[in-house]
Amino acid sequence: MAGKNKRTKRIDAWVRRHEFQHQCHCGCGEAVPIKREHYRTGVPKFLKGHNFQGAHNPKTEEEAPKEESVWDRLLPEERERRLSLLRSFPTGPEHPNWQGGQKVSEAGYRLIRLPEHPYAVNGYIPEHRLVVENHMREEHPLHPFMIELDGEVFLRRGTVVHHRDENKLNNTVTNLVLLDSQSTHLSWHMRKCPEELKFVEYQDKLFSPWIPSSS
Repeated sequence: MAGKNKRTKRIDAWVRRHEFQHQCHCGCGEAVPIKREHYRTGVPKFLKGHNFQGAHNPKTEEEAPKEESVWDRLLPEERERRLSLLRSFPTGPEHPNWQGGQKVSEAGYRLIRLPEHPYAVNGYIPEHRLVVENHMREEHPLHPFMIELDGEVFLRRGTVVHHRDENKLNNTVTNLVLLDSQSTHLSWHMRKCPEELKFVEYQDKLFSPWIPSSS
């Protein structure tokens, strides 16, 4: 019984430590909720419904087999020892691995350190969302895809920023399109037709900051 309680506490501590540490790999900027069963199965890379491949594969990301990493093969005691060493380093520019407040996520998106942002995950915001947010704040602050928080407008959490050329690091405004939801984003990718027709078909669910507003 004592061993069981010790394992339960260890798993609960693992859940608390990993909460808000894993971003969805679709680039939406949302964190994957951590559950106790993820200690055994691994943390899913996508939020439910955010994996574009899900439409072709009846298995969800959580059900798909996951490749075991070197970290996964470490004993819990060794993981805690290594994490304690990391926690001994200062944060920000004083950290030996400081990269100027930028990094590229496992999903391939460039992230910008901006811990004061209301939608920051682990202190970072995807650059493509910041680019569109800054443009919209200056040019279209009253657009329904924006929301006011504490006197300042931000891009709504559920709004998706799509890369037209599929290059996740090409974050120029002319390469970005705003879509109203993740379901529209999935449908956009699945629709096999020229881009010009997509702009017509989804005109009520998208906004292109580089196209002058008619209003």
